[in-house]
Amino acid sequence: MVDTTHFKGNSPGWVSLDFSDDGEGWSSVVESTPVGADALNQVAIDFPRHAAFVRLSIHPDGGVARLRVMGRADIDVAGATRLAYVNSLYPPEAHRFFHTACASRTWAEEMAAARPFASVEDLHHRAGPAFDKLTGADWAEAFAGHPRIGERGDATANREQGGTAGAGDQTLGELAEVNRAYEERFGLTYIVYASGKTTEEMLAIARTRLGSTKEEEIATAAAEQRRITDTRLRRMTCQEPS
Repeated sequence: MVDTTHFKGNSPGWVSLDFSDDGEGWSSVVESTPVGADALNQVAIDFPRHAAFVRLSIHPDGGVARLRVMGRADIDVAGATRLAYVNSLYPPEAHRFFHTACASRTWAEEMAAARPFASVEDLHHRAGPAFDKLTGADWAEAFAGHPRIGERGDATANREQGGTAGAGDQTLGELAEVNRAYEERFGLTYIVYASGKTTEEMLAIARTRLGSTKEEEIATAAAEQRRITDTRLRRMTCQEPS
């Protein structure tokens, strides 16, 4: 978008766009196209392009308030930038970063202490051994960091439980009841990998898991926690849309 807001008598008549991956070799993407004065001008390209640099040219001259390029960040570049950020954090900030992915303090401490990570893949690889060190109390703390299925939480949890957004009162009531039954039986918060699941699916899974022993249920819930954390880490390192 070429923004010429406030440029009325001195806006450009035409603009063109060039893209580059290295800042040296350039290819023309948009030939001279007219733009209006004091306006938000949408300039379309014919198909998606990869670029590290964008060059705007104005013809013959004039003022532009802003150029906004719409697109998605390259996951390799974005991941490397985020990895450098994570590696540079002081220990308390690093602990908070990982605590948003899993509420176990032990796990977050293990991950913060494992830095620096050599790559985004290395960061994800270290999550497994950090989980292997958790005790029953650590797992219970991790599970308790999630809102009950069907209840509101933070933005991350609400997105993950998006399947409950359109549930009716009866279904939500049944879900609340099964949450209570689960907590009474196991002394844990019921968690499930909720992304992509409907309320009815999560309800059916909970009812099935009520037939497990506590040892079996801790193992099942731990596997769900690992999946949830892996997805969160992928989003936090720009490998998936957040």
